[in-house]
This record gives sequence, structure tokens and C-alpha cells, in this order.
Amino acid sequence: PSFEEEYSGKFVLRIAKSLHRRLADGARRDGVSLNQYAMILLDRNDTLARLESRIDALEGRIPSSASPIRRTSRSTTGAGAIR
Repeated sequence: PSFEEEYSGKFVLRIAKSLHRRLADGARRDGVSLNQYAMILLDRNDTLARLESRIDALEGRIPSSASPIRRTSRSTTGAGAIR
């Protein structure tokens, strides 16, 4: 869909049973529904990916000799607990 009003806010996602169990455990631990927990994790990871993309674009504009700080790697897989 090209316009926001064309999005229903729902989509079906098939995941491994083990991931389903881990997500359900995390939701229970944090006292939220599985839907809310998954939505928060998706939103958090999407935000992180957007920030990393912006950082990469900015780093590409800085000469390598001007940047003394080197990041070794980034991980977008660690979601952590909801706080």
C-alpha cells in the first residue's frame, strides 16, 4: 500500500515455535500481551535500524583520518526486556 490509510495495522507472521515461546515468556515476564510485546520489539528494532542507517550515512561523509573512534560492530538482534 502506498497511503497510510490503506494499512490495516495487522499482518500475519509465521515464526518458529521456539521464538513464539520466548516472546510469550518475555511478554509474561514484563506483564504485557504478546501482541504489545512484539509491537514494542518491532518498533524498537525499526528505530535502531533507522538510526544506524543515518549514522552510516554521516560516517560516509567524514574522512576516515578525521574520525578517531571506530565502532567494531552493531547488533540489532538483542531486544532486551521492555522497561
